[in-house]
Amino acid sequence: MKKNLIFFIILFFFIESAYSSSPKNVILLIGDGMGLSQITYGILKNKEASNFERFKYIGLIKTASTSDEITDSAAAATAFASGKKTFNGAICVDGDKKSLPTILEIAKEKGFATGLIATSSIVHATPAAFISHQDSRHNYEEIALDLVKNEVDVFIGGGLKFFNNRRDKIDLTKNY
Repeated sequence: MKKNLIFFIILFFFIESAYSSSPKNVILLIGDGMGLSQITYGILKNKEASNFERFKYIGLIKTASTSDEITDSAAAATAFASGKKTFNGAICVDGDKKSLPTILEIAKEKGFATGLIATSSIVHATPAAFISHQDSRHNYEEIALDLVKNEVDVFIGGGLKFFNNRRDKIDLTKNY
């Protein structure tokens, strides 16, 4: 995976509300490998105003893993998706390998429509953290199965072979 590849993880929450000030949708964009240094450089280098400067609200999150000083994308995405820390290589499980509920799963339980879009394989660590629970980010076929069982309304990304050319010979594009 290229270091600067940008994952666009989009979560749609369609809200029926009596209040016009309530958000209709929530969209979360994650730039893989992009931190404050990269954003600051972009703002300083551009002669025109950056879109980041137009945001009404900006939040920060500490994505440190529980196992290492340097966090990998699986543990970092777990922090984004669940609000909980985990060990490097883990996809939305805690230190005892028990599933952590994700924001996408919580939204689905509350009746919202959900979606996940990635410019990479949909089973890579960052998108996987929103729809899967695995003790290894490399369990691509298991992550694909979690994705179809998770009942996400829409998902778009690469990685078709993990759905239809599997070791278990199950074609997830036809059976789910």
